[in-house]
Formats: sequence, structure tokens, C-alpha cells
Amino acid sequence: MAIVSLRFVEAPLRQSPAEEIVYAAEVKTWTTTPASPSASIVELPSGEDKTATLMVGSASVSGTIITLPKIKGLTLNKTYQVRLTFTDGGSNKFEAFGEIVCERK
Repeated sequence: MAIVSLRFVEAPLRQSPAEEIVYAAEVKTWTTTPASPSASIVELPSGEDKTATLMVGSASVSGTIITLPKIKGLTLNKTYQVRLTFTDGGSNKFEAFGEIVCERK
């Protein structure tokens, strides 16, 4: 199985502590048949997994758009890395990532 690592073009993203945002990723550049999406979020630089407390729901696919779980409850002045994994429905695995900086808007 080939693994392709990708970085979100828009990263780093900015989100305030009060915001609740559902991000989406258009993946047609890499595959037209995304499948089995999974998302997580870790705090940087520690790498501590915060998925259970900061993400609500699960990732889903519609066409070539993968919608991530809602992200909420970030801590001011902290930086996080969102990680998205998915397949092309076959033998290739993709890992996309990007940072979110929590700041006042």
C-alpha cells in the first residue's frame, strides 16, 4: 500500500476559543473515490491527542469532499495539528495535515 502525505494549502488556519467550525477538504487532486476517512487533532508541540475533547462527530465523504468533525473548545494561544487519513478505495492511503492556531479574532 502506498502512503501519500499532504499538507493543507490553507494552513495554518485561525480559530478563536468560542468558534465551532466544521472544516472540509476537497481531495479530487489525489483521488476521485475517497473512502474510509478518519480525523484526529493533537496539541503542539507535545503531540497530545485531543480528539476526544475537541472533535465532535466523525469524518464523512460526499463525492470528492471530506468533511471533518466539528472542532470546538480550543485553548487560546495554543496550536493544534489536524490529521486526516483516507484511502482511494483501493491500495493507496493518504494522510493530510494542517495546523490551527487558536487566537482572538
